[in-house]
Amino acid sequence: MCSSTLWIPKVLVKVNAPQCNYLEQLPLHHTQKVVDATDECTVYEYRLCAEYEFQHELMRMGESIEVPEPGWLRHQIKTFAEKIVSSHQ
Repeated sequence: MCSSTLWIPKVLVKVNAPQCNYLEQLPLHHTQKVVDATDECTVYEYRLCAEYEFQHELMRMGESIEVPEPGWLRHQIKTFAEKIVSSHQ
């Protein structure tokens, strides 16, 4: 979803508290920065093209994460999760 090297999209990822410790020690990408933090969760910002590798890392964290933006990535993660649920019914 990234077609230009001039514009690098922003990805926001909300992570539940226990998983934040992991991301602080092993960032998903060198552009990772904290944009909001509470006792319950931390919101990280990334500037990258959210290709398969990055998406896979997000999905690996399961219910510990939420993708507020971009909308297309949020939808893709949601669709993937729905397919997993439907295949186990």
